[in-house]
Order: sequence, then C-alpha cells, then structure tokens
Amino acid sequence: MKRAKNFKGIRPDFDEFESSDSAFLNRQYDRFRKRLITLYHEINEALLVNDEQLQYATIIKAFAHVEQADKLFIQQIVQTSSDNKEENLDLSTLFLVNRLFTQACRMFIFSMKDVLLTQEKTIAFDKAVEP
Repeated sequence: MKRAKNFKGIRPDFDEFESSDSAFLNRQYDRFRKRLITLYHEINEALLVNDEQLQYATIIKAFAHVEQADKLFIQQIVQTSSDNKEENLDLSTLFLVNRLFTQACRMFIFSMKDVLLTQEKTIAFDKAVEP
C-alpha cells in the first residue's frame, strides 16, 4: 500500500517533468517511465514462471536493475549539473523524486518476494540484497 502512495505522491512531479519547457526534465520523465515499464515486465516475468529457482533469480535480477538504475540516475544528474551550470535545475526535486521512486520499486519487489518465494528463498533473497 505504501508503495502506491509513493507513486501517487510523485505523480505531480512526473506530470511537471513531462509538460516542462525544459528538454532535460522531459528526458527525466522518459527515464522514469522506462524504469517503471522495465520493472513491470520483470515482475510480470516472475509471475509467469513456475520454477521457484527461476522466480528467485528473476526477482533478484529485478532488484539489481532497480539499484543500478538508481545509481545511474544519480551519477547522470550530478554530471549534468556540473556540465550545465547555467541551467536552473531543481536538483533537490529530482533527487527526492528518484529516492521515492526507487523506494517504491524496492517495496514492490519485496512484496512480490514475500508472495512468491518460500521462506528459505525469502531468507536467501534478504541476505543477497542486504548492503
């Protein structure tokens, strides 16, 4: 439920990115949309698989992709802000939206893990993704 609130809470920001006059913000909207579609396809793949080991691997892969996309987003925003100092970028909003988006994706994956995996695989997943 909380993940849905996170997505709902950042929806106005996505709308602002999409309708902005800034090509940079338009690209951010496209990037978030692509990340969400990718997550949807990965979770759908996990739901369609009947093999427990394959489900586990698919969910781990989805989590890794969320983490990788988060790091890449941060790196690219920092790089863009240093390259384009003359642009007035609202970095705090971008970072906040990214944080909430990433957290919602993580919670979605954790929910899927709890529903689909056995207790043994759930423990293995938790150990595999802990920092």
